[in-house]
Amino acid sequence: MMNSFEFNSNSEYIKCRIEEERDGLNELVMKYGFRDVRVLKQSMELDKLINSYNKARYNDSRYAKKSTVESSRLLEEIRYRA
Repeated sequence: MMNSFEFNSNSEYIKCRIEEERDGLNELVMKYGFRDVRVLKQSMELDKLINSYNKARYNDSRYAKKSTVESSRLLEEIRYRA
């Protein structure tokens, strides 16, 4: 299920998906119990999403840091020229 609003980053999209998949996992646990193969499969999918989220957050933070460093360099160049 996809929300109709736009996401500012890949990590925000994945976070939303994690919440949806976690709800699905909880429903499966309530219906079938912890030892059911469907619960295990859903849990593994949730793990993959969480790993993707962590990777996306890392990449987003690296991009933000890179952008900040580049912006700082440009400001220094402008100040130096003035």
